[in-house]
Amino acid sequence: MKRPLPRLMLVTDRHATRSRDLIEMVSLAVEGGVGLVQVREKDLEDAEVEALINRLKARLPAGIAIVVNDRPDLARALEIGLHLPAHRGDADVSGIHLVGMSIHDEAEAEVALDLGVHYLVAGTIFPTASKPGHPGAGPPLIQRLTRVVDPTPLYAIGGITPENAAVVLEAGAYGVAVRSGILSAPDVKAAAAALTSSSIPPVQG
Repeated sequence: MKRPLPRLMLVTDRHATRSRDLIEMVSLAVEGGVGLVQVREKDLEDAEVEALINRLKARLPAGIAIVVNDRPDLARALEIGLHLPAHRGDADVSGIHLVGMSIHDEAEAEVALDLGVHYLVAGTIFPTASKPGHPGAGPPLIQRLTRVVDPTPLYAIGGITPENAAVVLEAGAYGVAVRSGILSAPDVKAAAAALTSSSIPPVQG
């Protein structure tokens, strides 16, 4: 990525849209300020994910970054980015222009950096319905990991809202990654806009 990465990442989940069309919801989220879309539909076959991504590419404005979760061959074939789970440090990322990875601790951060990723996603930060019973690691995780990965951009994920986004940014996060907080919202565009406002650091005077 030659341009700076967007501050707000949307992680897709067609099961979180309240039965609304995923493409339409992603489009509205982009209108609200999402600039990076991670396609994470793990229960679909490659051909189905490919069709979904092609629909997104046809619908979204030029310049919106798209990464696919854990499908390197598909990322290469569609000339999009790739997002890897923490355990995929052995993945072949050759020929892929944008690569990210999920991390949970310093050891996973080192593996990701050795792979040469362009960004990282750390969590779970706050309690979230997708991880019931998990209290969340809190902003201190971001503080610790930022010291290890800087200057690689680090996104915080897990229970991120407009109210707590500033806390993780103050802890050192570059941006935030959100799933249900946008896709399950009654007004997807407004939810994305609220997160956009809270996830862009103020200009320093």
